[in-house]
Amino acid sequence: MNAWGKENDHKTTPPVISPALATRLNVSQRGFDKEVWVKAAVAFLSGDNGQEPSGLFSAALTGGMTRAEVLDAVHDFQSNLSAMPAVHLHQAYLLPPSTYAGPPSPSGYAARLLARKAEPSIVERLERELGVKHEAHGDALRDLKAFAPEIYQQLVRGFPSAAIEAAVQSGDDAVALVIPVVENHILLLSIATAHLRIAELANLAKDPLVGGWGGQEEWPTMSSVAHAALVGPANCLYRFLQLPINQDNTDKEALEAAENSGFLENDRSSEFIISIAEEVQRQFPEHSLSRLYETHKIRSIAKAIDPLRKLTTKDINDAGWKLRSFTEEQIGVSASEGAVIIARNLLLQRDRIRECIAAVTRAQALPTFDTSLKTSVRSKKSLARLTEALRVAGRPDKGATQQFGSVENGNSRKLAGRTLLKIEEGRVGEAMIKLVIDPTVFFRRRMDHVGNECGDRRREGSA
Repeated sequence: MNAWGKENDHKTTPPVISPALATRLNVSQRGFDKEVWVKAAVAFLSGDNGQEPSGLFSAALTGGMTRAEVLDAVHDFQSNLSAMPAVHLHQAYLLPPSTYAGPPSPSGYAARLLARKAEPSIVERLERELGVKHEAHGDALRDLKAFAPEIYQQLVRGFPSAAIEAAVQSGDDAVALVIPVVENHILLLSIATAHLRIAELANLAKDPLVGGWGGQEEWPTMSSVAHAALVGPANCLYRFLQLPINQDNTDKEALEAAENSGFLENDRSSEFIISIAEEVQRQFPEHSLSRLYETHKIRSIAKAIDPLRKLTTKDINDAGWKLRSFTEEQIGVSASEGAVIIARNLLLQRDRIRECIAAVTRAQALPTFDTSLKTSVRSKKSLARLTEALRVAGRPDKGATQQFGSVENGNSRKLAGRTLLKIEEGRVGEAMIKLVIDPTVFFRRRMDHVGNECGDRRREGSA
């Protein structure tokens, strides 16, 4: 859905968004309850603005979603990852709930780990490039469940180390059965995690303001966001503050002045803002806000937005924002280059998983891996094909297609080669760290460390 509540249509041009509408959309499209705005406004008018008001900043970043909702959505494969704020996806790992009973269809579950919608073309491409088969893994999970139900449960709940340790205690036959299943299962969880990384790139590229983007472009640059979300609204708000509205005006007259100035219109975003104002007004008796205090607040707002009003196109271009995307600003590379880095992680993942399994089997410390990814991949063609699959699945950038190109896709190969060169030259910022898929995250996970699955699980790497 775009800022106008319609499905994005690449054949049509959206209507022009005025600064006033962009300002209102930045409030009305955030996706969280009106009470959040009311509390923030009350805190501001009360003079209690020495710190973040009523969790407004946090709510803006999270899009009004709780971590529990994110955990459910990520693992049930029903929700669209593009609807989730990037902050929830940053360095997240797909880990099952600690109480997960296991999938009704193990092979179907494996296919969903490969591609959230289990699209056959994407599943087949990923299977071929990464050497894993969803049907074979489904059969292996069923065999494990029949052979050792407790070990099966530990694995599907996301505790591979516990599963391996239990197998070691049970003997060589158990180890021979369990180790290959663990290896493929963690690889599949890594692939599912790669889709979270791709979704983060896409969300940063298309929705940098977490639901509040009211600009013209589907793939905005830093420049277009600065104009639509900073300069335009700042000028709009400044003009609104200059309206000749005083204590002698009725509410009706004040609203008419705001509508005549173009700040409000007969639309849902205006209705939402008016409803916020009415609720704030109900919480303040008329005598509580003096004209002197009101004037002071207006002046403080005007002073705060003054630097934004004075930003020129030259200032923005000089800052390097003209063509720079939010993905580049936040991650260090473009979204398409980020897809190459994620694909490279996956091509190295099986060997790393094997190192982790060997360490757990021998009761040794888990290995550490170089996030700079200096290790070379065995096939650049495979890197290009895997990158293309991830881009088709998640469409993280403007150039990503909806279906695969020719077998020898020149564009994907050029992208892979260009990105590898940037990695070698150290021109990727912090992207190698921010987009890493560290297999030790899965093997460090312990039942006694999980705690509240709805709480902050960043220390164990989960979403």
